[in-house]
Formats: sequence, structure tokens, C-alpha cells
Amino acid sequence: MIEIKWIHTRQFSVVDRQRLYIDGKETPYFVDKASCRAHFTDGMPVGLYGSGMHPSGCAAAFGGFKRIRDAKARALQLVSATA
Repeated sequence: MIEIKWIHTRQFSVVDRQRLYIDGKETPYFVDKASCRAHFTDGMPVGLYGSGMHPSGCAAAFGGFKRIRDAKARALQLVSATA
């Protein structure tokens, strides 16, 4: 059975980050929930990212979401598509 775990950390004072771990290994995917409009993703308070996935080496954005659970579901879809 696959173990899925999200680890929560507070980034600065306006962003909560949840990193995705599968079977104890960190994936490049993380979800940020911003409490300040300046940190929104595509106009939405929740954003899905992939560490180092942009051609420049920085995090790639996979879109904005209204709810954390939608971003997490999309991250799991992306993980399963690359497995």
C-alpha cells in the first residue's frame, strides 16, 4: 500500500506550505495557501507548484485553486502520471 503524507510548514507570515511525500520520499510537488492577495496564484488563494520543474530551475506553477483539497488531488494525479 502506498503511503501519502502532506507535511505542513509556515512560510513567512502569509503562506502555509504543504509538501507531498510518497512512501516517505519527498516529491517535488507542494501546495501554498496564501492569506494575502499579493501571494495568490493565478488570482486564487491556493497554488500548486513543482520544485525545480521550470526550465530555469525554479518552481513551476500548475495553477491556482479555491480549495486546498483540489490542489492536492491534482498533485496526486501528476505524481501517478509520472510513476
